[in-house]
Amino acid sequence: MTNETPKSSKECCSQFEACVREKPLNALMIAAGTGIVLGVLVRALHSSPQRRTANLLETLQDRLHEISDYTSELVNSGAARVHDGVERVRDLGVDCKVSSFVRRFGDLFR
Repeated sequence: MTNETPKSSKECCSQFEACVREKPLNALMIAAGTGIVLGVLVRALHSSPQRRTANLLETLQDRLHEISDYTSELVNSGAARVHDGVERVRDLGVDCKVSSFVRRFGDLFR
């Protein structure tokens, strides 16, 4: 069995060499393509921790800006609603009655 393995590997190598000699351009293109694919894979798998951290921070910053914009819209909307409510109360004339009540209540403790 050990005698067959070297013979088989020698035959395989000789067939490969013959194929390369017959079509050297094809062999060169296959080798170059394989090298490029492996290079891209290695680079993608070995991104630096600094780059990953920078990407994470950029994503977090974008999310925080989105939250900030949304919160700002809510605050502005809430302030407008409070203003409208105050105006409606003033229109009812309740503010005079309330201030009169507060003044009388304060006079009780003087």
